[in-house]
Amino acid sequence: MDGIMRNKLSLIISIFLIVVAILLLLKGDDTGRTVVFALLIITNLLNIIRGFINIWNEVR
Repeated sequence: MDGIMRNKLSLIISIFLIVVAILLLLKGDDTGRTVVFALLIITNLLNIIRGFINIWNEVR
């Protein structure tokens, strides 16, 4: 796979993981679980931003 396809695949996986984390966060009430899912959401948001920046730079 070339760079753009790899970045798009990584971006799709990150978006999928953040959606799953948000759904699980809304479902659960456990405090420890909430902290873990919040960290997962932050990490995936950073990966999504990085993925968009990488795709933008490769297209230019």
